[in-house]
Amino acid sequence: MFRPDYPVVVLSLPGDEVRRQPLISALEAMGIAHEIFFGVDGRIGFPADCEQLIDRKLTLIRNRRSFSDAEYACALSHQAIYAEIIRRDLPGAVVLEDDAVLADGFKQFLLEGAFRKAEMVLLGHHRTYVRRSTPREVISGVQGHRIAVPPLGAYGYSLSVRAAHLIRKRSFPISKAADWPCDISRMDVVALMPQLVIPDRRASHLQAERHPSIRNIRTPHLELLRRIVILDDWSRLLGRISGVRLD
Repeated sequence: MFRPDYPVVVLSLPGDEVRRQPLISALEAMGIAHEIFFGVDGRIGFPADCEQLIDRKLTLIRNRRSFSDAEYACALSHQAIYAEIIRRDLPGAVVLEDDAVLADGFKQFLLEGAFRKAEMVLLGHHRTYVRRSTPREVISGVQGHRIAVPPLGAYGYSLSVRAAHLIRKRSFPISKAADWPCDISRMDVVALMPQLVIPDRRASHLQAERHPSIRNIRTPHLELLRRIVILDDWSRLLGRISGVRLD
């Protein structure tokens, strides 16, 4: 089995053996060593000891809708992987959600250690805006585009231990999308094109558990001011205005 410098971590939940088996089989067929990391399970209620790590009121202000327990649990699961990277003093990790589908080039990405080409490499993503700069070649035929704003999708990516530290420092309490609770575009983050990981939409826990969006909420003036001074929200807006749509 090939063991890259950044271990391959499959994020899953207890009891989801059938759900993750296609990904595990694909990794085994490629001869890639991997480990399964069990995340926070929000399907049967939110763990009481995690409540202090989220801000439900600020979530409503920033997103104009509430989050489901599963959305918070997803965000905290990724944060737990970052904590594990730091605890084990790893150089980084390649993180795959258990419904990820691997495309051609994924193994080459690992063999070449291409995860070191940036602080974070987004192997899969959507609704992606990138900066007006020259992309860098990550592996043959695959280019990395510097993101202008955090895209959607955290189903496949690599990150360094430095990125893990920064994301944990900037994310709590969780009040933004489970994918990226903080503005990762402030780091050296590239989105790959063509993409090397895509999600199996049929298997999504979040789509099944997500609360119906609450739109057109009347936000009290003081709470609106609270949102206005959040740097991350301004950074995301400016990035979307100045960036170029990639996908």
